[in-house]
Amino acid sequence: MTTVSVTLGADLHARPAAAIADRALAGPTPVSLATPTGTIDAASVLALMAADLHAGDDVTITAADPVLCDDIAALLRSPS
Repeated sequence: MTTVSVTLGADLHARPAAAIADRALAGPTPVSLATPTGTIDAASVLALMAADLHAGDDVTITAADPVLCDDIAALLRSPS
């Protein structure tokens, strides 16, 4: 489990949501994100976009694979 503060250059839109979902799907175990609006499946682009994440929001990433958590955290911190 990893908690990060979103630092995207803009609000989460289709391109970074797709990158996060792709990475979640490539992992060996499911990944969930606890967002200000609830817990979502990180492999779902629609769920990611519906979460309405903004810079400064705190997100907790849960996955059995710590490398997968770190990779998704890096995507949430990228300037997109």
